[in-house]
Amino acid sequence: MNPKDTLPGLTNSREVSSFLASVREHQGLGSLLCIGNMAQIMAARLRQKGADAGALVFDPQAGEGAVVREIEALAAAGKTYAHVAVAGLLEFVPAERVAALLGAIRRIARRSVFLLVDTIRRHDLDYACVEGRDWWETACYNAGFRKHSAYYKVVPYAGIDTEAARLAIPLEVIGDALLEQFPFEALLADRDLHMDMLRESGRRSDGHVFRYHFAAQYVPPNARVVDIACGMGYGSHLLGTQTFAREVLGLDVNEEGLRYAQSMYGDEVVHFARADAGNIAGIATDSVDVVCSFETLEHLPNPHLFLAEAHRILKPGGRLVISVPNDWSDETGKDPNPYHFHVYTWQSLITELRGAFVVDEAFDQTAGGGFKLYHAPRSFAPHDTAAATSEDSEWAIVVAMKPLTGAALPRYEEAIYPYSEPPANLLEFARYYDNAWLVHGIVESAFRLRQSEALLGVCRDVLANARPASADCGAALCVTGYRLLDGATDGTHAEDLIARIDAYVAQASDNPHVIRWQVSLSYLKGEIALAAGRREEAAQAYARVLETGFERFHPMLGSKTIAAARRLAVMSLDAGDVEGAKRHFAKAVDEMRKVLGAPFESLAGRPEQPLACNYFDLVSIVDTGYHSAVALSLLESGLAWRGQFGTFLVDGGYRDALTRERGELYTNAEAYLADLRRVAGERADLYDTAEARLAEIERLGGINRELYDTAESRLAELRALYDTAESRLADLRRLQTERDDLYSIAETRLAEMNRLALELDGMKHRLAELGTLGGQWRWLMTRFKGDKRP
Repeated sequence: MNPKDTLPGLTNSREVSSFLASVREHQGLGSLLCIGNMAQIMAARLRQKGADAGALVFDPQAGEGAVVREIEALAAAGKTYAHVAVAGLLEFVPAERVAALLGAIRRIARRSVFLLVDTIRRHDLDYACVEGRDWWETACYNAGFRKHSAYYKVVPYAGIDTEAARLAIPLEVIGDALLEQFPFEALLADRDLHMDMLRESGRRSDGHVFRYHFAAQYVPPNARVVDIACGMGYGSHLLGTQTFAREVLGLDVNEEGLRYAQSMYGDEVVHFARADAGNIAGIATDSVDVVCSFETLEHLPNPHLFLAEAHRILKPGGRLVISVPNDWSDETGKDPNPYHFHVYTWQSLITELRGAFVVDEAFDQTAGGGFKLYHAPRSFAPHDTAAATSEDSEWAIVVAMKPLTGAALPRYEEAIYPYSEPPANLLEFARYYDNAWLVHGIVESAFRLRQSEALLGVCRDVLANARPASADCGAALCVTGYRLLDGATDGTHAEDLIARIDAYVAQASDNPHVIRWQVSLSYLKGEIALAAGRREEAAQAYARVLETGFERFHPMLGSKTIAAARRLAVMSLDAGDVEGAKRHFAKAVDEMRKVLGAPFESLAGRPEQPLACNYFDLVSIVDTGYHSAVALSLLESGLAWRGQFGTFLVDGGYRDALTRERGELYTNAEAYLADLRRVAGERADLYDTAEARLAEIERLGGINRELYDTAESRLAELRALYDTAESRLADLRRLQTERDDLYSIAETRLAEMNRLALELDGMKHRLAELGTLGGQWRWLMTRFKGDKRP
């Protein structure tokens, strides 16, 4: 047997690497202690990457007692770590001693703990505690931990129902004072109405917390975020820790919940205040970047007031991320929840939002285990708002945007790049755009509308109303053109779009941002023409890019001039013009030289205040320039026609290769998710079958219960009759005794009466004799009297 087959927890280098990747996903800065069978290897790997990591090795033969003693010794000596990672330990601890071990781990961890736990027996090891996720997480919450705010970066929401036999559990440490003030047991008392979902395991918690995890991706750097109806503050905490928001303000009407939130989660970024969802007058108009509110609308008598307030406080282009229960109605058509005033469907929600917002993205979410779709697996998937029918779900989630256009837009203030002295032209949106709010709303891919129809709708509005010579119009033309190139539109208006691009590029302008769009639109026209097979037209467009140049805007625009020169070089090689290809490759390298020759502060800001967004473009510029330099070198050396030169040209630079690899990974991930959804669907079918069987068993059980109840009733009746009979029999026995006594008395009395009768007869005889004697006496007396007469 391989010695590694007898190891608990992590058994090989691949597993260690995977575990450390998960740990790094949720770990912040600070020291880290690794505990487990491969703790030394884990700590060494982390130290190689610059981490301050220690190790505490667990030996299953020695039992967990030795580890607990070492941990207690560390705590007694005041030695603590910012983070603790545990793998290959907890499974060997008997269930009744898990709480003590978790408590010991908490005493040496200041911020977070990451657990890896097996849920089935592996390698024929003598595991003492084999339990599921809910059991382990509940044990952790009882021990003074809560779910880590980066939980779903490590634990995929839709994969929980199909996760393998090994669990990752990321946790945050709750301080002693807070635990004493808000013990876990006290939370459970009001669980049905108010609960800190970071301190609860299971489907309900996953459903609530994952929505905040999802919403975090829409929070731009330096943003101001408002979480309306924040409850106990766990979502505001997640938004504050998993984004680069400048401020997160949680609002609610429940004083006790707010007290808990401020104590548990308040910090220099996250704050809480009391406010009604329909009246948040304390927040200035056009001052907020993102509003989040989950499962709020259905609780409000007048949800329009809430939507009006959210619209008021959001900046143009600000995001509203919102959710409602999806058609939680019973057979009467009403929501049985007494706290819900409305039943929302997809149609009613979208209709209500479109009155004030641009609806961008929509998603269906299901957690299972609740009022609706009880046995359904966890799922989170895009929802097509235009589809006539869709898969049923428990919640409807919408991401909307406050309109970017309108008659009374506020003055634009840059928030994402808040530098007082930006490089010339690059970030001067308010100076060179009629409506600078469009930049983040439709141009910058990280922040703009994501759904093509919504994005194109705003662009159509801009093209219909903006000045044709404005930077606004150039931005809308460019965005529309790339959607056409990507196939997001049907192409019926392609000729009109090209005509508008030609007119825009031909105009004379001293507006740097108009010039930026003239260069970008010339390159775009080349791409559209090349895709349509109009190579001469494409070559002319690329040449126009080089003719205009980047100098009148900013060196970052050199990414277009370098790309245009490279396109012309490859087209020359396709035409057999090697010298022309050399000339264009040399032009690409020279364009890179000019870009890199610009002052550093102009390229990327001051070293102490860098413009990080430009570094990505610099990488692209150097990558394309390097690719062109290699191609030129191969052509000059005469080696270009050997090996994989053609593949090298087609593949492009390293950035292009990485983009393709990322696309392939995304495709593979989508296929894997499709498999997971298929398996989840099969599991749901099995659940349905099991539910049907359980219903049949329940029905038969009901019949049996009726028979049993009848038998019990009859038996009770028999018991009552038996008790009555016993009582009557006792009465009979008592009466029998009394009768025997009476018989005895009667016999005695009868004997006495017989004796008396005999005596009476004797007396009668004597009386008769007396009577006879009396008669004789009277006769004698009569005779005696007669003898004395004269």
